[in-house]
Amino acid sequence: MTEDFLYYIWQFKLFDNPLFTWDGEEVFVEKPGLRNVNAGPDFLNASLKIGNISWHGNVEIHVKTSDWHLHGHDHDPNYENLILHVVYHHDTDAMPHDCPLVELNQKIPLSLFENYKNLQQTTQFIPCENLFHTVDGFTKSSFLEALYIQRLEERSRMLEQRLERLNGDWEALMFERIAYVFGLKVNADAFEMLAKSFPFKNLQEINRKAENMEAFLFGQAGYLNEPTDEYHQMLSNEYQFLKHKYNLKALENHHFKLLRLRPPNFPTIRISQLSSLYADEVNLFSKIMGAKSLNQLNDIFQKVKASTYWNTHYTFGNLAKTNTEKCLTQQRIQLIILNAVVPIKYLYAKKYGADNIEDLLDIVREIKPENNSIIKSFKQIGANIKDALDSQAYLELKKHYCDSKKCLNCRIGNKIIHHVR
Repeated sequence: MTEDFLYYIWQFKLFDNPLFTWDGEEVFVEKPGLRNVNAGPDFLNASLKIGNISWHGNVEIHVKTSDWHLHGHDHDPNYENLILHVVYHHDTDAMPHDCPLVELNQKIPLSLFENYKNLQQTTQFIPCENLFHTVDGFTKSSFLEALYIQRLEERSRMLEQRLERLNGDWEALMFERIAYVFGLKVNADAFEMLAKSFPFKNLQEINRKAENMEAFLFGQAGYLNEPTDEYHQMLSNEYQFLKHKYNLKALENHHFKLLRLRPPNFPTIRISQLSSLYADEVNLFSKIMGAKSLNQLNDIFQKVKASTYWNTHYTFGNLAKTNTEKCLTQQRIQLIILNAVVPIKYLYAKKYGADNIEDLLDIVREIKPENNSIIKSFKQIGANIKDALDSQAYLELKKHYCDSKKCLNCRIGNKIIHHVR
């Protein structure tokens, strides 16, 4: 037995009635109260009738009565005004407090606890893998939208904290987030380090020729220390000028990894593409905020490609076997929109009401779902994943509910637990 399960039983009044206090008075639960996740009693503002008297106040829940002492409630003023102490097992002769006590042992349907226990003990892909298909489509679809909003909320809080450190510079925030996505997944942290290695205003001030932008970003990434050919030397010369002008300090390029990457995903190609994007778009944030549809967002990124030098190279000084333009793929554009553009537009809409949140969700619904291993596994157990909102929501479900087995907080898990009652 766990306290989390007892919270769940109490919150949804899933115990068998009637309840009685240890002194024999009948207890009727009108309102179980609001779950308190902060310090103090577990449920606040409950409404009970004990005997013939109505009570309004707080409720504390433990697995055993003796946990009262173990948790240090004896001298805590937060627990002086309890109206009820609920336990699974009353294991002591002495009452540790003056309020009534109810024991739930023998009052919880065995089927509920057995099903919860089975979910907690499984080692499958998700705890409810074998029963996932039994949950109705409405429960899943309504929960998915809530999960996606939860995902956006989590990211927007992180972005808002970073925005404060950037003194409200939205352009700089957009640059850092887009750079991070250019590096996904192997080099995401390295690209974020690159974006944070200089004041963004430096990038805004330089001559927006593609070569100048490449010199700036390749130099900051530590790729221009030992030139190997004429183009490499030209970038190195330009960077030395910029480094002196802006008092720059470059990263070491060992942060950027090539292992297990296909050549089109090499960090050299991505840095050149990022340079191209910012050489072409002086005010990228403003243009992205003005885009109201997926097509308009796609138009911003579809023209991005590495400079002509990279048509015949994947690394400096080494000729490739083929001559091909290195454009952003639709998959990479999708990642940029999902992981950079939409979260920042969501944060901006929350702060200033610039975008309708439902319009943002419609953009996400137009994007094809991801096709990674987690999404494939959800499809195998019967998940209907139609678009990127669904796939992003299932990623949130797996990370924040399934992996930590928080079935009691999951609408799908709740349905499964209730189903066997």
